[in-house]
Amino acid sequence: MIIFTRYLYNLDEVKLTFLDCLLKQRNLNECYYWLYEFYKSGYEKKTWELLWKIYCDFYLLKNPKMEEKIKEKYSIWKKKNSFNTIMWVVKNLFRQNSCHTVFMLRVYYCNRNTDILTGNMINLNGINFKTENEIMLIKAIKEKKKIAVCYHLKRIKDIDRRLLLVNTYFDTNIEYIENSNKYLYLLAKITQKLKITPKKKVYYKIVSGREVKEILKSDESCRNEGKHNDVSYVYKTLKSKRLYRVSKDIGCFKLDREGLDLNHLYWYHWEFYAYKTPLWKSRFDKYKVRIIENKQTIKFDDEDEYEEFYEEYGYEPDEQSKEVQEKSICNIEKSNIKSWINSIFKKKLTKNVRVKIEY
Repeated sequence: MIIFTRYLYNLDEVKLTFLDCLLKQRNLNECYYWLYEFYKSGYEKKTWELLWKIYCDFYLLKNPKMEEKIKEKYSIWKKKNSFNTIMWVVKNLFRQNSCHTVFMLRVYYCNRNTDILTGNMINLNGINFKTENEIMLIKAIKEKKKIAVCYHLKRIKDIDRRLLLVNTYFDTNIEYIENSNKYLYLLAKITQKLKITPKKKVYYKIVSGREVKEILKSDESCRNEGKHNDVSYVYKTLKSKRLYRVSKDIGCFKLDREGLDLNHLYWYHWEFYAYKTPLWKSRFDKYKVRIIENKQTIKFDDEDEYEEFYEEYGYEPDEQSKEVQEKSICNIEKSNIKSWINSIFKKKLTKNVRVKIEY
């Protein structure tokens, strides 16, 4: 389902472009930009969900110590609701090494068990196994068969039972993280324990006031740039605020635009698809409006309210230059996950993965 963000990018492509930019260490300011676009569109808590997902998928194995720092920043954010704490996480992830091991286990091998377990029946202190998958999970951990681990872990539906089995086997006290994918987090923690992680000193970077100030500039209304708040300046919003184009390298993922005439939706129905984000919904809901689903439009019941809304938010996407429009509706060629991974990581993927990955 197409959803337009604050500055009318496709929501899924904002997240995927952030991921692509972060892993490729392309441009830190661009990373900030994409995540702030997601955050300010009304997805504050989901921003943390996305960060934990990316951390577990790509960074935890090589940077396990960073987990506690991210938890600390999240606790501060809950009290202050400041984007600075999120910028700290982004800045320090940007500097770290990453790998695709957990990501591929989660998105591909969890449904394709190619590992053969050869060990004998096992016992686990104080645990009476309830299902065959529980037995196979512990055997897979013992034999260090990561594909079998992700496969059988996913098939244990009781998330608390999963945690009990893993904590008992490793004699540890792992706890689920708030706002994280519990299956992914536990899979990453198991994989970490099956891997020797080199000990290294970690040096973290702070976020400067200048960096924060630059990000907050995107909140300023273009209308205020005109004399006496001239409303004609509103149409300049996209030209002024769209600093980057969505990545053309994300065609290996399942995109919401597939099978749709994105240009048509963007030119003639942007209000309808923007309404689906919390930010735009709150803007529209200040007025008496009706959502016309079959026509993909939003109807104002009051003409004065209609004028007032467009004086503030009349971005006129169909009237923008081609350069501005192409920052969100550019063509994204279909590709495969193997080529994407091999363009990022030193450890190459040899498996030809033909399925579209949903992130």
